[in-house]
Amino acid sequence: MKKKLTSSYKKDKNFSYSGISSDIGILYVYRPASNSFLNTFFQAQKFQFGLSVQDINQPSIAVNGDLDAAIPPIIQGGIAYFHEVIMFSLGVRLKEDITQFQFGVEYKLFDSENKLGKNLFFVRAGIVPEFQENTGSDTGFGFGYNVGSFSIDYGFGYSLNLIDVGGSHKFSIEYAF
Repeated sequence: MKKKLTSSYKKDKNFSYSGISSDIGILYVYRPASNSFLNTFFQAQKFQFGLSVQDINQPSIAVNGDLDAAIPPIIQGGIAYFHEVIMFSLGVRLKEDITQFQFGVEYKLFDSENKLGKNLFFVRAGIVPEFQENTGSDTGFGFGYNVGSFSIDYGFGYSLNLIDVGGSHKFSIEYAF
């Protein structure tokens, strides 16, 4: 199971908003047997299935802490397919009354071992196409570095519908146990 804390920051002219958010998730890893249908058909090293709930505590980003500016919770689920150094993913995201589908790819640039454990460095990109009216399309890219049970991730997201707004940065530190 993975848990992480996320800090959100938004700057708008003379006002700054920030908040601490709590997320929780679960990840199931399936490694098909060498003679199984999935391994024969997909040549997969493993599949992962995940489910998470973000912003459980619904933090307010208003300067005065008003609950009208609370961030609503997000429920996400997905599946990932791994083949050697590349991973393909498909996900679904539920936020209030909006359902979005997500597609992504991640490439492992290096994989090594030291005293602290396994070291991994990834680059990734993804898209959230607009399937529902007024949900918008988003793109993103980022990278991640893992050392043993610790992970550091950075991502940049950009809305294709709100060009004048700019993008958003996300940074996370995780510990898996």
